[in-house]
Amino acid sequence: MLAKTSRERKMTIWPAQRDQSVVGTGTVGFDIDEIPWTIDTFDEEKEFMLRMITTVITEAAWTKLCYEPRKDGVIQCFSEEENPMRAYIQTNNNGDFYNVNAFIANEGFSSLGWETIKFFDLREIQDHRPESLLVGGIGNVRKRLEQLGLGRTQGEIDYPTALAGYLRRKVWSTTINDLFQDKESWNVFIKPKDTTKKFAGKVVKEYIDFIGLVEENEDTSIWCSEIVDFKTEWRCFIRYGEILDIRRYKGAWDSMLDSSVIEKAISDFRDAPAAYGMDSGVDQEGNMKLVEINDGHSLGTYGISPVNMRNSSQPDGQN
Repeated sequence: MLAKTSRERKMTIWPAQRDQSVVGTGTVGFDIDEIPWTIDTFDEEKEFMLRMITTVITEAAWTKLCYEPRKDGVIQCFSEEENPMRAYIQTNNNGDFYNVNAFIANEGFSSLGWETIKFFDLREIQDHRPESLLVGGIGNVRKRLEQLGLGRTQGEIDYPTALAGYLRRKVWSTTINDLFQDKESWNVFIKPKDTTKKFAGKVVKEYIDFIGLVEENEDTSIWCSEIVDFKTEWRCFIRYGEILDIRRYKGAWDSMLDSSVIEKAISDFRDAPAAYGMDSGVDQEGNMKLVEINDGHSLGTYGISPVNMRNSSQPDGQN
């Protein structure tokens, strides 16, 4: 018998409770982080689950079953080079993780039993299964989503209409050329509207600030925002409407964040993607304001735990 302890027997029963052929319709499938792991014995539990998978692949004890499994379907599900759970993580040209976010993601996926594979060029990846995730720069992640046919239905979500009341400042859209011609509207913070990270967000106050932004053959759409002197800023990591973690990334350590405002904003953001980052801050007068929203596949770690970093990376294409 594979399961020798009470805990192992429970781990054996748990997947069967998610099988509609056992307990009825509406219970198909589960995410690996839904398995009731325990912190103290996680390594032993992970090893036991992998042994169970190996037992299935090798057809051990199949003769003891009261039915004949569909060999082709079962083996295909589990025999993707032994571990069907893969995360491809971007490196630099020296083979090192390209930044700290990639390193933390690797730690998180590895601790959950995922196989992690380094890549430098997206073209190296021949695995086209949607279940195989990718950690890398925004450009690579979005190309990967396109390759898998997982379209981003919402576009950029920097300033959702549903959360306009939380901005507590004037925010509007225009183009670089229009703003350049309208000098009375200068002294504002600007960022790209339709092409994330086309340029880093910045304050424009004088002609020199437009160098590199005004293009002869293209007029870039931008967001403009009244300048706010934030005392402190935090990132809230949200997944399926729940707060995974909140991390201060800028400003005074002794400022206080009103979590009830965050929870209310999450509730109001009804058309939110599965995972996203909600950046909020307090100004010098103590007023709390929404800074911006970022897609779940576009987030830095800011000290979040490796496992939560993995959980927060659910892309909106997989809602």
